[in-house]
Amino acid sequence: MSLNKIVTIIGFLTMFLVGVSDLIIVGMMNEMSEEFHVSTSLIGQLVTIYAISFSVLSPILTKLTKNINEKKLLVYSLAFFIILTIITTIVENYVLLCIIRVMLAGTASLITVKLMSTGANIVPIEKKSSVIANIYVGFSAANILGIPIGTLIASYYDWKIPFYGIAIITFLCLLSVIYFIPSNIKQDNDNTSEYTILSYRGIVMILCFLLFMMISNSILFTYLEPLVKSKGHNVFIVSLCLFLSGVAGVLGSKLGNILSEKKGYSVSGIIIIFIYILSITFILFMGQSVFVLIMSVFIWNLFHWGTNPTVQYGLLKFLRGDPSQILSYDISILNLGIGLGSLVGGILFSIDDSFNLSITISILLALLSLLLLRSISDSGVVK
Repeated sequence: MSLNKIVTIIGFLTMFLVGVSDLIIVGMMNEMSEEFHVSTSLIGQLVTIYAISFSVLSPILTKLTKNINEKKLLVYSLAFFIILTIITTIVENYVLLCIIRVMLAGTASLITVKLMSTGANIVPIEKKSSVIANIYVGFSAANILGIPIGTLIASYYDWKIPFYGIAIITFLCLLSVIYFIPSNIKQDNDNTSEYTILSYRGIVMILCFLLFMMISNSILFTYLEPLVKSKGHNVFIVSLCLFLSGVAGVLGSKLGNILSEKKGYSVSGIIIIFIYILSITFILFMGQSVFVLIMSVFIWNLFHWGTNPTVQYGLLKFLRGDPSQILSYDISILNLGIGLGSLVGGILFSIDDSFNLSITISILLALLSLLLLRSISDSGVVK
């Protein structure tokens, strides 16, 4: 098996585990609220704490560790991640659990950035964007599948079991990194951790594009269950939509990479936004039809999860050298968008439980993303 494939497999699996550790809490809120003797809403804040900590700590830790050997840093981070995951099942105090979640998020952010950076630096330059996108599929799958996985295991067994599973599989990933990843990983034509930005405006605009698209999506996806029920459908249809969202999320990350390579990040982004808006508009006006709803949810997630691979492709066009620091901003913005979208979605849901307002705001945010993307193209920077 080629080194490209080995790195991609290790990266995908590790990124999936890192992502699951974030949202899996949502699927076991009742069990954990009983365990820690706090309200369900407080347990839910563990997701918010994780997302915000991830966003804030990612660029800071990346900057502080830029001179440390990437393989060594990955090994230490994965080991610490395992320890913190196990501690999560041992602590009995809610405040201490919050502290552990902050530490876990910081460690996960470092693992995420270094995995994608390693993937980019270990392969030929023409395969960089493809390898990063394939690794990121794991994170996309985790964000979509983390909730149903946690719910299933916690309901039938114990809420601690998923964390044991995460720790065990992460240990296998750790061994794979030690065995397969080279110790001396070169950046673009040098061994430094420096990078040169070709367009600061392009970097800022494309990250803002990602932020608004993630907020737009999170407003709806976080509340997918009540959204589907508001259209008159039952729990079975909710489960089916969640399953199809998971499949679409995985395929969508690959789709975003393919579109970016063939059409460029600008055209790829425009296609994604157009079909994303079209699909959620169908839900707004024709969501009462089971077929229309299911197909719209699938297409919505298929194209939306192509957003970040498109963004990563664009970011790599705007810089030369080690991409770690810029990729850390990318992951931070993604998590910030998820957190803000969930917050805004909750407010909109409390105002209008028919989701007409939520879908309208999501469409407006997607249109704003389109304007930002067009502004990059109009500026004449590299496409």
